[in-house]
Amino acid sequence: MIFRCYPSSLLSVLGGRCFQLGKLLILLGLIMSPSAWADNNGDKVNKVKAAFIYNIAKFVRWPDAYQNQDHLQICFYRTDFLGKGFDSIVGRDVHGKSVVKTTVQDLTQVDACSILLISNFELPHYLNEYADSPPAIGLLTVADLTASTNHGENRSGVLLSLIRRGSSIGFEVSLLQVRERQLQMSSQLLKLANILDKEKR
Repeated sequence: MIFRCYPSSLLSVLGGRCFQLGKLLILLGLIMSPSAWADNNGDKVNKVKAAFIYNIAKFVRWPDAYQNQDHLQICFYRTDFLGKGFDSIVGRDVHGKSVVKTTVQDLTQVDACSILLISNFELPHYLNEYADSPPAIGLLTVADLTASTNHGENRSGVLLSLIRRGSSIGFEVSLLQVRERQLQMSSQLLKLANILDKEKR
């Protein structure tokens, strides 16, 4: 599904998905203070990351099998690294479903998850486990690489990565893996991303 929004003024984005895209654009331009980045576990930074994930989810479509779920379950892989910062989006609505969160210890526990969040610290463990038992279709895997300079790499099993761009946050997408996982991302969202496999679009 493709969403189109051609705002000629700020007032023209005050409805539907165009308004959501406007909020996302504002979010992507948000500058964090050096002191906020210095405390990477601080609630302020974690709330911004949670808001990123929430807004991105609004521009993703999951396979039909996920439509029967009562909630949009966002799972943390082994560690809830966003803590209280994530609580700002719990209970909010995405595609008519309330956001809930849980923590899973391995990939055998992700059947009910729509999004799997992976910290930079847990990423090596996740990649090792993924190589042996990749999850089923429909799971959006998101790695937090904002504390790392090791990005720009297309990692098998990581569909989207949060990255640091100077004093702001951006994101990278493996579009080929998104399609293999039978997910759809809005073309408007993809315009804001660094696509890691452009030649395969």
